[in-house]
Amino acid sequence: MKLKWLIILFVLLLATYSSGVLVVPNVDPTKLPLAGGNIDALDINSIDIAGDVNVVGTGTFGDLIVDGNTLVVDNVNHRVGIGTASDMLAPLGITGDTTSIEDRHEGIWIRGKTGAYIVQINVRGSRLEIGGGATLDTTPAMSVDYLTSDVNIGGTFTVGDATNRTLIDPNGVMTMEGGARVIGSISVDNANLGKGANAPTQVIVGNYNVWEYDIGDDTVFTFHIPHEWDDGTDIDIHFDWQVDEAYATNGAEVNWQIVWISTSHDETEAIDGGGATLSTGDINIPATARFLRSDIITLPGGGLADEDQVGITLTRITVVDGNDTNAANDAGLVDIHIEYIKDKPGKAI
Repeated sequence: MKLKWLIILFVLLLATYSSGVLVVPNVDPTKLPLAGGNIDALDINSIDIAGDVNVVGTGTFGDLIVDGNTLVVDNVNHRVGIGTASDMLAPLGITGDTTSIEDRHEGIWIRGKTGAYIVQINVRGSRLEIGGGATLDTTPAMSVDYLTSDVNIGGTFTVGDATNRTLIDPNGVMTMEGGARVIGSISVDNANLGKGANAPTQVIVGNYNVWEYDIGDDTVFTFHIPHEWDDGTDIDIHFDWQVDEAYATNGAEVNWQIVWISTSHDETEAIDGGGATLSTGDINIPATARFLRSDIITLPGGGLADEDQVGITLTRITVVDGNDTNAANDAGLVDIHIEYIKDKPGKAI
């Protein structure tokens, strides 16, 4: 036994000491007459080192166990465990602290190199929670339950960039912004096109029910501004029409006019107001007779409000340019539909 310790002392004497770092030169442990012939047979309770420990060269190490379950390196299964890792099959297994709040246990906390922001990934029962702060977050921003497959987000869920995006708020209400918005459409019943003070004439052209307008003929129709309309945006009235006359015949034109009014239904406005007037202006008829074309009159969004009723009188009027010629034949209206921008599925309850 005395010989064993004399050899160890001799090795330490061979070591060099510089700047608080102990450097032990290469020693072949098999040359040391220790128990079992290897240096790992040393029976040492603990080693206290005040400076750095440098491992020079390469080596093969077995399992590493620190304080029971605090840190376990399993060299057979190639796993690292932090905390109780007996049930962990992944290369890295982490068990939360034994203390808990509402069955929450600390998991992985990450802090940036600068600033005091701490991001937390914790476990609560079957849920993984993502939160933050210097103490265990009991109101996490997000949780995922692997048993129910539920995903819960505490704040607004955003898909897209800062301009074009879809947002779902904490109450589940969805809105769309920028390019994420879509176009909605309202069709005016074709049968209602024949109702007016000077109603057009109904004819059948091929497979279409057509209403033919002489100058002065009109149609009156209404629509309700839908809940999903993006407040303040314009609404387009589309007219699909044709005429049994080719432009080459006499270079003829057609002019459509609307008088419109938007009325609230909260007992604050009357429906017999005069309204505002808009028109398409003089439009060349199609180059080929009976060819269908579409034109638009836009209602300005500033004069509209959610859930308003909109009343419209459509009239074929004479062309306004003195050099233009009215189409000799009636202009045949096939369809009216209304297009608007949608920024939400509907009205929130």
